[in-house]
Amino acid sequence: MRVDVVPLVGIGPIRLGMTRDQVRAAVDMPPLSFRKGAEVDAFYNNALQVFYAADCPMAEFVEVSLGSELEPWLDGLDLSRVPADEVVASLSKAATVDDRDPELGLSYVFPALGISLWRRTLPESAADLEGRYFDTVGVGAAGYFGGRRG
Repeated sequence: MRVDVVPLVGIGPIRLGMTRDQVRAAVDMPPLSFRKGAEVDAFYNNALQVFYAADCPMAEFVEVSLGSELEPWLDGLDLSRVPADEVVASLSKAATVDDRDPELGLSYVFPALGISLWRRTLPESAADLEGRYFDTVGVGAAGYFGGRRG
């Protein structure tokens, strides 16, 4: 299922700022709820995770795993099929990556867009498929990455 990734807005039917009840109604399936530094609702076998602000139960970060039944698209790019380097190059035209990120290379955060991308490993050669694509993409509310929480 295609889900659109919209910077500073949300992913698929989830919009940042929605209440927990609104999120659950928008997805229309029972969540798996747990704590992961924040309260989290997970859907689609954990492929879509919604993180809620501590001070009020509103969505402040949404993350989708690539390689699941969900196909995240961002600015015309199918993130499941476009190599990580191409995704970074495309986003770098619109915003600056946080070069202070200690996991830079594995993790790319674009604070002005509220976008984070992560992969578990880097490819070891041009022929290596492992790490060529991102594993997750996340969207945070404005200012979310100011404290590097995501």
